[in-house]
Amino acid sequence: MKERPLYQPIRTTLERWISRFGFDDVHIEETHSQGSKLTGGTFTRPDITAAGVRTYVFLPKPLEIITFEIKSLEAVGIMGVLEAIAHREAAHRSYVIYAISRAAFESSAEAERIFELSQKYGIGLVLTEDPSEVETWEIVLDAVRHEPDPARLDRFLGDLPSDVMKKQLHRWKT
Repeated sequence: MKERPLYQPIRTTLERWISRFGFDDVHIEETHSQGSKLTGGTFTRPDITAAGVRTYVFLPKPLEIITFEIKSLEAVGIMGVLEAIAHREAAHRSYVIYAISRAAFESSAEAERIFELSQKYGIGLVLTEDPSEVETWEIVLDAVRHEPDPARLDRFLGDLPSDVMKKQLHRWKT
């Protein structure tokens, strides 16, 4: 299976999987295809972006951006991690999702390097044999939350293709 057909089933499954972050409200969109629009350079367009907020007792509602890079069985390699590292510049958490079984992943040529770089840079690593079934998702490494540069994050959000997501972001801001 190529990468593009994976976007929709993974996005749909993310709508259930994302609950693990405890958001009160979340919006998920495919952000991979923006044509020739300039978005800040190579690897600045995650395949899927999630924006969410949660309510705390004493803190303001913080916005959290989570990006997802998706790779098919044929594309299991270090490139997915490198793209997720680049996305992390403008996100609180970044994941790479490989549509592959654990056994097939472990026998791939770059499995060890993928794991080590993901761990070193705090990238989440998810494997799934069936992207449309959340029960098959295995979190090998959870993404480490960090604070991106606010100017870079704001620019990234401004470059999002969807007016729907931008309107939601404005609603959360007020």
